[in-house]
Amino acid sequence: MKQEIIYTEKNVTLEGMDLEEMNRRELIEVIKDLRKRRSDLNSLASDWAKERDELNKRVRELSQEAKEVKQTRDELNQQVQNYKSKRNELNEKADLIEEDIVTEEDVVDEEVIESIEDEIDELHQKQQTQVLDPEEEEEIVETIEEKENQIQEYREKREKLEEDHERQEELEELREEATEYHENMLEIAEEAQSKHEEMIKIYDEVNEMRKKSDFAHEAFIQVQNTADEHHQRVVKVQSRIDEIDEEEEEEEQEEEDELSEEEEMELIYEKFKEGESLTNADLINADKN
Repeated sequence: MKQEIIYTEKNVTLEGMDLEEMNRRELIEVIKDLRKRRSDLNSLASDWAKERDELNKRVRELSQEAKEVKQTRDELNQQVQNYKSKRNELNEKADLIEEDIVTEEDVVDEEVIESIEDEIDELHQKQQTQVLDPEEEEEIVETIEEKENQIQEYREKREKLEEDHERQEELEELREEATEYHENMLEIAEEAQSKHEEMIKIYDEVNEMRKKSDFAHEAFIQVQNTADEHHQRVVKVQSRIDEIDEEEEEEEQEEEDELSEEEEMELIYEKFKEGESLTNADLINADKN
């Protein structure tokens, strides 16, 4: 980018000049300087216009490039949303299965069940062999019932564990598939972010190019206006030169007319000296002069 638009000290002005008092040679020198400066300014204006047009072309190219990158980013973001939705859907299905199935952690060992059964046998033994008051009897009955219910619950869970093996496999498959979608989502999200950063970088370059283009256009206008001012000065000086040329032509014509009259009188005088007869036209011209 050019640092200075116009070297004003090179401009040619008519300040302090009285064109009416200057002769043709002096005016010719002035108009030569004006024309040269006008030509230089027109060339400079052309350079600025060319630079502006090239910058505007680059702005259009970059804007189109940014538009394409933005479209790609938006498409990737849409894929991210699709993968995220699919991942969530799979996880929700897995959560429902996980809430319902029995796992190894939920099931007690058979030894624990057998231990509880032993406790029940002991309670039955106590009930049958000892004299108990009604309150103690009721307490033993309730304890036996609780432990039997506990055993039943444990056995049902063990039975359900065997039934839920296939559902456990389905749960693991759902979790694995959800993980794949999640990993793909992260990969595409990273690519989308990269495209977003690329788009921002291009738009920053577009803004910088537009600033340079605006400056080049302002420079073109300024230089062109200065060139037009010099053109007007050229026209003004040329007009004065034309006036001088017209004045000189008029003077030359008057001199030619005067010379023609003198030559005509000399011819008439020679004819008179030679004794030739004079025509009416000769006599009229002689009378005028």
